[in-house]
Amino acid sequence: ERELVSELQSLKEKHEQFLLEQERKQKQQEQDLLEEQQKQKQKEEEEEEKEKEGQKVQRAVEEARKTWKEEHANEIDELLIQLDLVEDEHREEMERLKVEKEEAVSKVLLNQSQESTASSNKNSIVDTEERQRIDSPNNKNAVSATKYLETNVALETAQ
Repeated sequence: ERELVSELQSLKEKHEQFLLEQERKQKQQEQDLLEEQQKQKQKEEEEEEKEKEGQKVQRAVEEARKTWKEEHANEIDELLIQLDLVEDEHREEMERLKVEKEEAVSKVLLNQSQESTASSNKNSIVDTEERQRIDSPNNKNAVSATKYLETNVALETAQ
């Protein structure tokens, strides 16, 4: 009987140890599960935080782009206005040069015309002088009149 009681006691202790071990394992599993859930939750929170930070950065970038565009839009507008002014000045300068060129061409053509007329008049005067000499070789007034006409034609040509 004692042996049975002792064996029963031993079995009872082993059973209690087994139950304690099972309980410890169960608690450890629960603890591990809890830790895993906490890690998962923390990971999700970190991801949410990263996402929020990413959104903040994205908003900041968009705001910076908007500001940059606004600032540079004013500069670009100013540059376009300056470009228009320069183009207007250039156009006016080209018009002025065109008018000056046309005036210069007109003067050259006028001078050529005057030179041609003067040359023609000179040839006519020389012909007249020759005729007058032939007609009246002793007529000094006719020769002087011819010289006077030549001088007048030369002065007109020079002007």
